[in-house]
Amino acid sequence: MDNYKHAWKQNWRQSFILKFFWKTAGVSALQLMYWAVLILFLPVSVILLPITGIWFILYSAGFLLYDTINEVFHLEEQIAESYPEQVPFYEDDETWLKRKQEEPRETNC
Repeated sequence: MDNYKHAWKQNWRQSFILKFFWKTAGVSALQLMYWAVLILFLPVSVILLPITGIWFILYSAGFLLYDTINEVFHLEEQIAESYPEQVPFYEDDETWLKRKQEEPRETNC
């Protein structure tokens, strides 16, 4: 059964590239262009490489694909299930004010 789950997850990851082909192809093209420009302007890019390095293009690719990856793999839901105390709690100003008014006040003596 575990082998079946592993094989299914592996096939799903492979079909992610096929399902969102244009997004992944666009990010791949962006990465190829980044490295081509870096190699093309090699004397100048040696100065920029320690600053931007590898992290910049990987961060950009992750940023562009994050919504799609989260949609398919439900990352934020899994994190919220694993760490419920770290789930952010959002409320509007009126709700916050009402909640603060209803809380008992602490007196420091």
